Amino acid sequence: MKKFIYTIILLVIIGTVNLCIIHKKNDNNSDAKYVEIINEYILNDNGSIDFIHHHKVKLNTYYAIRHLGDDRIIYNPKYQKIEILKSETKMNDGTIVETPENGFNEVLPRCATKAPSYNHLREMVVTHTGLDLGSTIDFTYSLHAEKEFLPALMGEEIFSTFYPVGKMIVKITVPTEKTMNYKMFNSTKKVKIKEDDNTKTYIWKFKNIPAVIHENNQSEIGNFSPRLVFSTLESWENLAEYLKIMSDKSMKNDEKLKSNIEKDLSKKDDDLLKIIELQKKINENIGLTNCSPLTYGYKPKSISKTFNENNGTALDKSLLLVTYLKLSDIDATPVFISKYNEFAKEVPSLFQFDNFLISHKDTTEVIYIIPNHEQTNNYKFNIENKTVFDFNNISKPLTKIEKDNKNQNFQILNLNLNIKDDLTLTGDYELNYSGVFNPYFTLFEDEKNAESNAKKIINGTIENSEIVKMNQKKS
Repeated sequence: MKKFIYTIILLVIIGTVNLCIIHKKNDNNSDAKYVEIINEYILNDNGSIDFIHHHKVKLNTYYAIRHLGDDRIIYNPKYQKIEILKSETKMNDGTIVETPENGFNEVLPRCATKAPSYNHLREMVVTHTGLDLGSTIDFTYSLHAEKEFLPALMGEEIFSTFYPVGKMIVKITVPTEKTMNYKMFNSTKKVKIKEDDNTKTYIWKFKNIPAVIHENNQSEIGNFSPRLVFSTLESWENLAEYLKIMSDKSMKNDEKLKSNIEKDLSKKDDDLLKIIELQKKINENIGLTNCSPLTYGYKPKSISKTFNENNGTALDKSLLLVTYLKLSDIDATPVFISKYNEFAKEVPSLFQFDNFLISHKDTTEVIYIIPNHEQTNNYKFNIENKTVFDFNNISKPLTKIEKDNKNQNFQILNLNLNIKDDLTLTGDYELNYSGVFNPYFTLFEDEKNAESNAKKIINGTIENSEIVKMNQKKS
């Protein structure tokens, strides 16, 4: 990967540098407190799964009433059945108010709008009543999932929220003969196991969990909070076989679809230029259904539907882009990307992944392509230390993206300015960037893009700047 260095002569028309001052509120009183949270998973003998969620939360401010007064549960009626087991409010004076019938409303999830193939998804909105300062919501619901929804019982639990929690319990019950694979990150808490004649129950219990404080640009709370991943699937090979069947079914294209795609292929000669053009085409022209993969069970729809509906999930779009690339005689493989750097190799679970890319092996490196986001460089710089799951490589499906020490991530700005009598600024500006900051695809596509890209970066520092002359160096 090449590094680009720009030496730029600037004419700056009185600019200002915007400063962002962040104020941190110091308040020992929480807006709300979860008295308890209990999540229970049950794997039945027939392979179906029951999930039971219960929580009690005390609301101390109107902010909490606004943000916690409704519970929203997205589910898939094709495979799941929801049941509200308890929904009531204990007011501050002790009065019990049950949620009325019109407090339960099924709506189309916002993520599924303009997505015909996902219009069957539903969101149960539970509007709690009798809310006042000091009131406590007592809420329990269950979700029953048919065995076809997921390849096995699997999930993830994070033992913290943005509010303090008095007690949080996770229970997982499986038939005795089933193997439970699990790993706890960021905690040494031990599991408690209870056995009877037919089942085995795994229990994790945390008490007095402090609130996670909101911070700007904060990483996922699972990076630093106790995080449990679990699965009853025996191996990654089994999961790879399951996903390969799903993707092959999705990518089974008919002659009409093939003909339509071939009309839409890139006419460029260079493979990288083809990749750049096709990635931009799928990203910009195919709408994104931004639903959590769990809502559709990590099941892609057919690429024919993605093409004809002009819309799909990130997984759908990745498979369509793979089809475009293969019809262009370009090697391409769909892959899953882990959500966290820390990865449990001993736990074969879909819940460890939240992104879907395409890998392409050229003569010098592996290029990772994202189908649902603007891309200016090899996406591997964005997924350093993450784990890649190539389910088409059943013998060795997992690969960790190691940090590229040859192309480190940096952007260096060196500015030498002179203030003129009319208060305008002139001078030299050197921009040196590499790794994730290097817009290699943009520059490879057309080196004239270098000036507009440099101007965008400069204007982010000094407003209303103008490039008078630019020299470009590559290394």
